[in-house]
Parts: sequence; C-alpha cells; structure tokens
Amino acid sequence: MAEPKNVVDLVTANVLEKLAEHIEDATRTVQAAAEKQISESLAALTPVPMSANADARDRAQRTAIQGAVATVVVAVLLAVAGVIGGSGFDITNAGDWKAVGGAALGAVVTVVAAYVHRLVAPPQELPPPTDAG
Repeated sequence: MAEPKNVVDLVTANVLEKLAEHIEDATRTVQAAAEKQISESLAALTPVPMSANADARDRAQRTAIQGAVATVVVAVLLAVAGVIGGSGFDITNAGDWKAVGGAALGAVVTVVAAYVHRLVAPPQELPPPTDAG
C-alpha cells in the first residue's frame, strides 16, 4: 500500500513537474539558438575561390616565411650546438656562414618548389555548400 501524501508532498511534486516543463522549454530554446548560430558561423567559413596564381603566390609566401623562420632557428641551434660542442660559431668565419647560407638556400628552393607545385597541380575546388534545411 502506498502511504497517503501530505500537502507538502503534493506541492513539491507539482512544483517539480512545472520546473521540469520550464527546463525542457528553456533547453529547446537554447538548442535552437545554438544550432542557428553554429550554422551561420559555418556558412561564414566557406572558402573564397581564388585563382591558381593567387593561391600559389599565397602558399609560396607562407612557405617563405616558414622557411625563413626555420633557417633562423636552425642557424641559432647550430651556433649554440657549436659553442656548446667547443668549436664555436665564428661570425667572421666564412665557413660558418656557408652553413647558414646553405640552410637559407634550402628554404628558397622549398618556396620555389611550393609555388611551382601549386601552379602545376592546384587543389581541387570544393563543391558549393547545399542548404540542408
């Protein structure tokens, strides 16, 4: 047998039922707003088509910057390793600068190769987005 409910139990059950309904409504509202904002944000992220030349130039610039940074980092690390190793990095020695120049030449070759590659084989264009509802 179930125990008879008192007034406090009845009020508590009624309040909890109403609270659950409000929470469900609020959850649906927040979910709809979030879905709308996410879909608008994703729509804004669609790539802007660019010509093969502009794309290759953009990629080459970024590769040049990456190569330059890598060259500086390698040069600094080689200098530090040389100093730690005992032989040192002599800024007046042409041989030490030839090593740095070789790394810089490697970065330039990478830039040229990236530019030519993007011209010869540009990336496939993405299909336009569809409105899924």
